[in-house]
Amino acid sequence: MDEDLMDVDAVGRIDLAFDKLSKKDIQTFLFVYSGHHDEDGLDVGPNLKYPLDRICDTLIKWNESKPQFGKVIAFLDCCYPKKLNLNDSPLKLIQLNATAPTTEASADKTDGSSFLKCVMQAFTANANGTGCEIKECKGNQCREHIRDDFITLHDLWEYLYAHNLCGNTPYLNAANLEMKDTILAYNYKKKVQFEFTVEWQDTALQTKCVLPKEFKDFIELKLILAASILSEYIFL
Repeated sequence: MDEDLMDVDAVGRIDLAFDKLSKKDIQTFLFVYSGHHDEDGLDVGPNLKYPLDRICDTLIKWNESKPQFGKVIAFLDCCYPKKLNLNDSPLKLIQLNATAPTTEASADKTDGSSFLKCVMQAFTANANGTGCEIKECKGNQCREHIRDDFITLHDLWEYLYAHNLCGNTPYLNAANLEMKDTILAYNYKKKVQFEFTVEWQDTALQTKCVLPKEFKDFIELKLILAASILSEYIFL
């Protein structure tokens, strides 16, 4: 952890993070939150709240000091998610929420919230070479909404709306957008995987392909590669 943050609570760390980011040459700010939210703000720790209005004030001041910072993309996976109130700021806003501002968000006791899982899947499913993993989805029909070379806001909205996300309907807020601002990402359609050549003792060289979604850190990757070698020496 940064030494500046060692003795600071979560609210202070968020403030410091915003301060550091605002000094960089950033044009688009991506904000993702998953957790509890009520009238007092976002839960960021035991008995600690971070008001959404505080975030909005910070973003407005950031834009005023550095006009090249011009777009905010936010995903709020929480109950009663309010619109980011950027007032008369020229900031462009794309905000997708798990549910309406008057509704509680639901989650599966085992799998958690489907909202962010669905968002990430929209951007990565083709590259991961997998079908839809949202259990409420039937027949991978959602893939029909992500077909072109680029993923637009409309594509993502239709993709999210096509899923019954634990009974919740996603909610969209947008402001100051031009057509070009609705292009969110390139839709990489080819399967992406890492290819490793593994050499161990006197065994023959082995090639193992691993999907990015199969590991989260280097330790998990090493276990996968080790298992591919050891499997050759296990006889039932």
